[in-house]
Amino acid sequence: MRYKGYVGLPGVDTEAGVIRGKVIDVPDTITFQGRTVEEAEASFRESVDDYLEFCASLGREPEKPFSGKLLVRVPPEVHRTLSAAAQVKGVSLNRLVSGGLKRLARAAGGAGPKPPKADGKAERKRAPKAEVAPKAEVAPAKSKAKSKAKRKVKAG
Repeated sequence: MRYKGYVGLPGVDTEAGVIRGKVIDVPDTITFQGRTVEEAEASFRESVDDYLEFCASLGREPEKPFSGKLLVRVPPEVHRTLSAAAQVKGVSLNRLVSGGLKRLARAAGGAGPKPPKADGKAERKRAPKAEVAPKAEVAPAKSKAKSKAKRKVKAG
């Protein structure tokens, strides 16, 4: 689940018959739950909104998942090879490495669609069928009593 730059990781609690989750990659604790997928998604969005309001009420900036800066240590020979490759391509080392990491993230299913090319048309590339996993379907929990989605926001 994604909302306002935050990612929620849901899981099914079979004993309680609910879908519980938490927002990942932030030091603060932001949780959500619901009896159905729709309730859990709504609870996730409400929890993020509650968190943002909570931070505003305290006068502090909310934690963002990532800054976009990544320090990576590599052996000197790898650094040298990448630097030479960047020079041959006429790009900065940062741009070369960033492009490779974006392709890796897309292949892992986490970076979203490719951005449009300079002419405004998105570049399309199909993944091999062997790499595409089928989507799992989650049936809503059957319950006579409707439970209001619960949310919890805790500053870390």
